[in-house]
Amino acid sequence: MLSPYAGRSLTLGFGIGYYGPVAHFLGMLATTLDRFDRAEAHFEAAIRFNLAMGAAPCLNRTRVGYASMLLSRGLAGDSERADELLDSGITSADALGMKGVAEVARELRRGSAIVSAAKMPEADRVTNTTAAVIPSAIQGSLKREGDYWTISYNGTISHLRHAKGLSFIAHLLGQPRVEVHVIELSQIADSTSVSHHSQRRYSTDGLQNSADSDAGSILDTAAKEA
Repeated sequence: MLSPYAGRSLTLGFGIGYYGPVAHFLGMLATTLDRFDRAEAHFEAAIRFNLAMGAAPCLNRTRVGYASMLLSRGLAGDSERADELLDSGITSADALGMKGVAEVARELRRGSAIVSAAKMPEADRVTNTTAAVIPSAIQGSLKREGDYWTISYNGTISHLRHAKGLSFIAHLLGQPRVEVHVIELSQIADSTSVSHHSQRRYSTDGLQNSADSDAGSILDTAAKEA
């Protein structure tokens, strides 16, 4: 749906909000689908677009997203390119006061340094490992409790009033990398058993249903392909 608009930017209303080039979001989507070569092309296009527009904040977000993709892909030269993007992003984000972006970039930079050290010959590695400690696994959960959802992430707990969108997110998190038809999502939200379908827990080790359902598939294969 977004591909025909790859060369354009996303705005809200008549210039009320500016979200940057469509190519950036296509790059993020391709990364999620593990289509790394396509993601690389989108991110490169987004960088060129941001530079031409002079949109430094959007450029920093693209740098961080691009670097994250490169570190996930892990091909020869990806780590070095990611470091360049992160260093540029950190410098610019600090200057612009983009604390959140700068923090994410620094976390990725530390992870990149750990990976690079692991690839070095043992004799060349730094013996003092206290400066590069691999963080523990990120833990999180998403669970509906009555009219509210409890979201836990890395020790931080938040509560949100129920909304259809949260049901969609919970359902999708419960079956990662599984294509779900939009009609199926709408039927889940409208059904009387929405809480039964949407309550799920997840962690970095995988996703598990907090309750199993015997309702079966809402749509069969033929319906989804129609």
